[in-house]
Amino acid sequence: MRKFFRRFFIFILILSAVAALVAIGAALFYTPSQKAKVEKEVKERLTRSLKTNIKTGEVNFDFTTNFPALTLTIHQVQIEGKPHRRIFANIDKLQFTLDFNEYINGRYTFKTMEIDGGQINFLVNNNGEDNYSFFDLAAQMSDSTVKFSVERIKLKNLKIAYQNVAQKEAYNFTVQNIASTVVAQPQFFDLDLSGKLTTLNFQANGYNYLKQEEVTLGNSKISFNRNKGRIDLHPLQITLRKSDFELKGYYDIKKRQADFINLEIAGTNKDLKALTVFMPAKVHNKLLDYKTKGNVDFKGSIKGNWSAKAFPHVEIDFGCRNIAIQSPNIEQVFQRFSFTGKFSNGRENNLNTSFLKVDRLKGSLKFERVKDLSNASIRDSLKSENLRGSFELRNFTNPYISLRLDAGLDLEAFTEFYPLDIFKKAEGLFGLKLYMEGLLDDLTKEKEADDVRITGAMELKNVNFTLSNNPLQFKDFSGDFEFNNNTTTIQSFAGQVGKSDFAINGLLKNLMPYLLLHNTETSTARIEGNLVARKFDVAELLQKASLGTSSENKVNPQAYTLHVPSDIAFNLKCKVDSIQFRPFVAHKFTCDLAMNDKVLKTSNIHLNVAGGTMNVLGIFNAQKDNFFTFDGRMQFNKVRANQLMAAFSNFSQNFIQSSNINGLLTADVEAGLVFNKHMEVNLPNVVADIDAKVTNGTLINFAPVKQPFNYINLRVDNLPFTEMRQVLQIRNETVFMPEVTIQSTVSPLSIIGSYTVDKGFNYKVKIPLANYQQRNIRIDPNSSVLIDKRKGSAIYYVTIKGGLNDLRGNYTKVPDKTNLEQNWSKEKRYFINLFNRTSLSGRALKIDTINQVYFDN
Repeated sequence: MRKFFRRFFIFILILSAVAALVAIGAALFYTPSQKAKVEKEVKERLTRSLKTNIKTGEVNFDFTTNFPALTLTIHQVQIEGKPHRRIFANIDKLQFTLDFNEYINGRYTFKTMEIDGGQINFLVNNNGEDNYSFFDLAAQMSDSTVKFSVERIKLKNLKIAYQNVAQKEAYNFTVQNIASTVVAQPQFFDLDLSGKLTTLNFQANGYNYLKQEEVTLGNSKISFNRNKGRIDLHPLQITLRKSDFELKGYYDIKKRQADFINLEIAGTNKDLKALTVFMPAKVHNKLLDYKTKGNVDFKGSIKGNWSAKAFPHVEIDFGCRNIAIQSPNIEQVFQRFSFTGKFSNGRENNLNTSFLKVDRLKGSLKFERVKDLSNASIRDSLKSENLRGSFELRNFTNPYISLRLDAGLDLEAFTEFYPLDIFKKAEGLFGLKLYMEGLLDDLTKEKEADDVRITGAMELKNVNFTLSNNPLQFKDFSGDFEFNNNTTTIQSFAGQVGKSDFAINGLLKNLMPYLLLHNTETSTARIEGNLVARKFDVAELLQKASLGTSSENKVNPQAYTLHVPSDIAFNLKCKVDSIQFRPFVAHKFTCDLAMNDKVLKTSNIHLNVAGGTMNVLGIFNAQKDNFFTFDGRMQFNKVRANQLMAAFSNFSQNFIQSSNINGLLTADVEAGLVFNKHMEVNLPNVVADIDAKVTNGTLINFAPVKQPFNYINLRVDNLPFTEMRQVLQIRNETVFMPEVTIQSTVSPLSIIGSYTVDKGFNYKVKIPLANYQQRNIRIDPNSSVLIDKRKGSAIYYVTIKGGLNDLRGNYTKVPDKTNLEQNWSKEKRYFINLFNRTSLSGRALKIDTINQVYFDN
């Protein structure tokens, strides 16, 4: 074994020495003058052949790249196009290999060529002038010491772009890696090639036919005849979107024949792949694994001329007869499916005369379970057929459509056979009879939409489903819809969403534009009619995920998300027996709702809540993302104050809680509110004017009222009253109180001042007490108290400051006690004037309490 390794290493050393000697010998034969000569002749040869200006960068010779052959590498090759002198090609690296023996003898024959990186741009301008006619692939080359006898060609990372400005056509792709062998004869040469093209895009007249696609070339052969100036494909094997095609025919470069392009294409899969390859990628990819039994036909031809003013005639025929299609995941089979189809660019070979036609569409949508499709019989009988239709699209520039469709569908079977991303599960019956004919452009305009003829009907029966991104159950959907051009009559469309239910009757406009078009005058669906419901659970309808809790007070507000669609508009008269949103519960809800462009206008809203009634008039604006506004007016009549505050979660404030008050509330509120998409109120932006009256109630353990009495040594935990009247204004997280008056048997009192979220309370209280001496209340001679000894009464003026849990009292200080009442009136007028100047409605206060008397009789 030791002898073996010794001999092996000796053998390797001998080979290394030989290689070194060869390299040294090559270096001896290789001289700078030879390098310069080769560079010059190669450049002259390329310039003479291409008949245009060529610029090159660094040129290198080496033996290491393709040892033992000599490699010539030219960097940064720039080729000028004609006639408009724009750059035709920028090539990063152009590489040739030379035979070493011929190199030694002074002949430079290039055997292989490789292009690595760069871009080639083919351009036809508005005048029909191209930038690539300066070279002639059929031209004979003169003899020289430099000879191109290329046997192998390799292209890598090369971008190719074509643009015809006059025809509004463009395509581009990247040659990722193509390798080809070359058989060259004096009058022709053959290319046997394979490889891959990526990022293939094809656009004509504004339409994207292919976008970011990948094409694989199988073992294909291309022949070029120099005498005829013709390229023959026989055939070219193409794989696009996992579908295989054969392309064969010829292209006459010299354009001497009437049809210098004559190509035929055919699908070789004989299954769904060939039919779906030009569908949207999402649909095509989903259908790749579906099995078929029966033949699917796809063939086409391209014949004619291609220039700035001409385009070849294109025809594609496709279809199938009585095939069966099986889903890849289950045993469901779509039986007896047939149709014929044709695409052509018409008599003038352009988009104006192009058409796409599908005829004799028929099949059974009663899906059957078959374990082995290969052994399933395909029945010719179409007696159970429940799919019929036809479709035609004419003039791709200004499309005119004609559609007939008659179908009945079991949603459970269909969604098992072909899962739809929008549904997690679906069941029920769906029926459709539709005829539509007219210009597609007319559907985009309000005035012309009715010119498109649309007739037929649609029916939903016992439809239940769950959406993929929503946990709610949609149950018992049923309804009848009748099409009359652009207006659809809705007859008893009803269903249940979670705990909520609904029934709608009325008219629906723009249904087809809403389904087919986007960002047009008519792409907004408009509903006019009546909506009735037994119950609306708004919290559940707004939830973005399962709440996962049985306690409402544990619900994270982020669980609610409000989305207002921009393409839905309605004008509905609503009547709901019960409506609920978290703790808010109302009954006998009626209203008129109108929404357009994400703005909801409410009028005549009436509901029973908290033992009384509530009326609302307002505008809700959701045009800004995550910044929703409400501006409106609310009126409450004899509602239980504590229940109302609990229902509205204390109106998102800590000033007074539902546990602090009871009584019957009557109020008039004008408010401007700002919400985020999770229905959380933005407190700094809240503005409100409130005129409220509470009768026959009690303030319970309410610190802002307890503290003034405590300061004058009068303990009052609960303050019963016959009436509490207040006019409030909210601005910049501040509650302004021009005056709050409370008529109580303990003592009537009046409050003026303000409350802010960050600084707390700053208010003054006037407490008139009759028979104060009998209550054993001592009065400090220096305190702010007005005494009427004749009547035995006193009026206390107390100032309270601090937070809700840290209130501090003191007698109101003025320079002269005789000015206490004047000072009180002055401050009250200040607040009232401030209120009037900044009132939302701009009107003066309805209530004037300045001259009220507070003494008990």
